[in-house]
Amino acid sequence: MDLLTVREVAEMLKVDEETVRRWIRQKKLKAHLVGARYRIERRELESFISHQNK
Repeated sequence: MDLLTVREVAEMLKVDEETVRRWIRQKKLKAHLVGARYRIERRELESFISHQNK
């Protein structure tokens, strides 16, 4: 399982970290809480991106 941080996702998508957190809170982007921090599976990010392009 390839896990990405909120910062990594934000950098990849060229958005602010808070935008990524908002997508997670809105259930638009699936993430796992590891301790107090979110981690996003690469495959979930790829699914999120493909659904945004439709």
